[in-house]
Amino acid sequence: MRKKLARVHLIYKNPRYKVVQKDNKYLLIDLEQHWYSYLFPMLNWIIPIKYIELTYEEFSSLNIYTNRNHSAYGVAAGGIGVIISIYIRKIMYLIDIYLSTTYMFLIFSLGLIFIILIRIYISKRLKIKKFKKKEKKKIILFPTLKNLMIVLIGFLLFLFLSLMPYYVIFGNDFNIIFYVGWLVMVLMFTVLNMCTITDRKIHVKIIN
Repeated sequence: MRKKLARVHLIYKNPRYKVVQKDNKYLLIDLEQHWYSYLFPMLNWIIPIKYIELTYEEFSSLNIYTNRNHSAYGVAAGGIGVIISIYIRKIMYLIDIYLSTTYMFLIFSLGLIFIILIRIYISKRLKIKKFKKKEKKKIILFPTLKNLMIVLIGFLLFLFLSLMPYYVIFGNDFNIIFYVGWLVMVLMFTVLNMCTITDRKIHVKIIN
């Protein structure tokens, strides 16, 4: 079957789901329906995932995001992040605490468990339940080059930053700001699966 370019609708305050509009059909896709997408988000493009076909009335009942000021907000958030990082670097050396390797390992393990629990909570909060009884079919997603590069670069970057504790655990110098930053990086890594559809257009192939 030939791949066709479809339109993507974003749901306000719910990045877990995307609505793909193809041939006047509205397909609701859950980007977190498989556990492996948390570790390898690119598998959402390789392995067929399920969708629910919505009527126009059901589609209209969703809070679709118009996103007119998205760029401005993104630039502002990026600027604030840069400013914060500059000031954090100036005070990082003041918050070093000496800990044994055992305590370092325990603290980072507890942090990882905390992130997993947070991620489970977020996933449950974002879950749309009102269409769960509808028939589910399968679809294959083909990302744009821009979308592909964003996810791949994000995956490699956050994976590298998430694995850094395995290097610092044996240094015995526990830094609180580094620890908090590591928690944020791990959380960012686990939400990459919700970024596997970010463009407003995407190639899809419906499996009959």
